[in-house]
Amino acid sequence: PFGVRRELFGEAGGEAGMALARGAALVVGLHTDEVTEAIVDAALAARTPFAVVPCCVFSRLFPGRRLRSGRPVTSHPSLVAYLLEKHPA
Repeated sequence: PFGVRRELFGEAGGEAGMALARGAALVVGLHTDEVTEAIVDAALAARTPFAVVPCCVFSRLFPGRRLRSGRPVTSHPSLVAYLLEKHPA
């Protein structure tokens, strides 16, 4: 059955948060603002399928985000590239 949960997810929620991520059939994040990267990280760590629709880049809030090339993440296309680079494949 479909369900919506509003609690700490992934590593931020400790073991319960990781259990939630591992137990999900799919993780979806729509217009997730500052937590987009955390959703991607948690889903990858839990090996759970996911889909996110990144919106705002928040380059001032996350100045340490860098592409593999070393370039800073300052635009929507670079944010998408950064998130794609997180996948181990």
